[in-house]
Amino acid sequence: MRLATALLLGALLLPAAAAAAVHRLESEPKVYRLEGAEGLSIEFSVGQLSVEGDDGDDVRVSVQIRCRQGDLDECQERARWVTIDRVVSGGRLRLKFNGIPKTESHGLQVSARLLVPRALATRIEMGVGELTVREMRSPLDLDLGVGELDVRGPEHAYRSALAETGVGDASVRTRAGQVRDRGFIGRSAHWDDGAGASGIRAHVGVGDASIDLR
Repeated sequence: MRLATALLLGALLLPAAAAAAVHRLESEPKVYRLEGAEGLSIEFSVGQLSVEGDDGDDVRVSVQIRCRQGDLDECQERARWVTIDRVVSGGRLRLKFNGIPKTESHGLQVSARLLVPRALATRIEMGVGELTVREMRSPLDLDLGVGELDVRGPEHAYRSALAETGVGDASVRTRAGQVRDRGFIGRSAHWDDGAGASGIRAHVGVGDASIDLR
């Protein structure tokens, strides 16, 4: 079943900067039950996305929206367009963020934080921005078009890790040290000496991909 969730936003007005105020809106936390799903897929276009491994059984999402243009009413009106589509299919819980401007020309910036069961296999497709993943122990398949991708987790949970970029730097660090990246423009760093059961693939089109397993 597909469900579009509107974000309930409470407003906090921050101090004025120069001639215009910066407005920050924070959503009420949303809880998405897995309903038997064994994997998670996330689609997020532009902004900051943080995924953190958690001991819970559900996926919990909170969203913050910052407006650098217009007044508070205008910020709230633009924020109403930001929604999350939810559907469970093919054994996966799929969350798609909608209504986020493709650029920051509207003065609106979106940050999302997800608390995810640590053992839940996770696939992320993101367009532009900063993607961070912390303390997961499951298979990770991560794609970022432009920006910075940073993964940190326990080495004992993973068998292999691949960081790759079309243009930029790629690195994998473990307790044994840093894996040297290869390539001239496009770079990749591959580690496959782990004792765990899961693998990580982290790909960035333009930008940096970093995996740190300790």
